Formats: sequence, structure tokens, C-alpha cells
Amino acid sequence: MLPKDKFDDSNIEKLKNLSDGELEPLIPELLTWLQDYNWPVAEGVLRVLTTRENLVFPHIEEILESDDLMWKIWIMDLLIPQFSHEHKLELKERIEELMTLSGTDEDTQAVIGFAKACYEKCFV
Repeated sequence: MLPKDKFDDSNIEKLKNLSDGELEPLIPELLTWLQDYNWPVAEGVLRVLTTRENLVFPHIEEILESDDLMWKIWIMDLLIPQFSHEHKLELKERIEELMTLSGTDEDTQAVIGFAKACYEKCFV
């Protein structure tokens, strides 16, 4: 049922119809398809993940602590703003930390900018 490549959205509707128990082990792999939202499959995967916030949320902190700057950006831009207020509050401190990263390189500055935008969407 998982996408085979960045163009494979053939099972998105089937994924939406899985029970929580069936979908839960697939969540980590599905989240990897949000590492680049420019991939055609990413939009469909996002639709699946936003309907199962309780299954997705436990994996978000790990992504925000990863070294994958683009993945962090996509998660902050597309997924976290759709979370419940309760889950957003649980991530507030981590988002604040990302807003204060040090570094002048373009990627770090992008993470800082998206963290600030995420914070504004979620808490202002």
C-alpha cells in the first residue's frame, strides 16, 4: 500500500480507508514522503496523514530533531498548522527553539523563517 516512488499515488484512497491499527505501522514511512512536498505523491500522503493526527503526532518531535532541514520545513509549513491546539502546544517549545537556531547559511535561515511562520500560524 505504500507508495513505490514519488509518482505513485495509486493507493492513497486505500490508505485513507485503513483502520488506525492497520495504518499505524505505515506512518513513519508515509512521513518520509513529506521530505519534499514537490514530489507528486506528497499531496495525497498529506491528506492521509492529516486525518490521523493522533497516529502522526508521536513522530513529529523526532523529525523536528533530525538533521533533515527540508523535512522540518515541510512539516512546519504543512502538517503542524493543521494539528489540534493541544498538539500544537506540545510542540511550541521545539518550534521556539528552531526560531532561535544560530547559523547564517541559507538552509538554517530557511528553517528559522518557517519556524517563525509556523509559530505565527499556530500561536498568534
